[in-house]
Amino acid sequence: MSNATIVVRLPRPRRRVPAARAGPASDALAGAGAAVVQVTPLQEALVRNISAMCNEVPAEFRCPITMAVMKDPVVAADGHTYERSAIESWLRQRKVSPLTNSPMTAKPLTPNLAMRSQIESLGHVLKDVVE
Repeated sequence: MSNATIVVRLPRPRRRVPAARAGPASDALAGAGAAVVQVTPLQEALVRNISAMCNEVPAEFRCPITMAVMKDPVVAADGHTYERSAIESWLRQRKVSPLTNSPMTAKPLTPNLAMRSQIESLGHVLKDVVE
C-alpha cells in the first residue's frame, strides 16, 4: 500500500468588506488580502452562568487582567488572550504587556474565535446539566 498525499486547493474569496461596516483597520487589512472578522461578545447571561455554576473555570477562560470569564476574548501583540475591554484600557494607560512587561506594538487586537467557542460550549454544557 502506498502513502499518497492528496492536496485540495480551495478558491480564496476576493471580496472587500462594504464601507458601511468597515473601519480603518479593516480597510488596511482588506487591501492586504486578509479576512476581516466581526465578532459579537458572548451574552452577559452566559458568562454570568459559567462564573456562578462552575467552581473551577479553566484559567484559560479568565482574562489575566480582570480574572473574570472573558466575553470578548482577543489576542494582543504579545500573543496572549485578554478580554477586549480590559486590554484596550490597559494599553491606553501603559504600552507594555500585562504578562511579559515587554513593549507592545500598535498591532490591532485579533478575536480569539477558538477561545470564544470553547467558553460558549462550556456555557451550553453547564446549562444542559442544570436543566
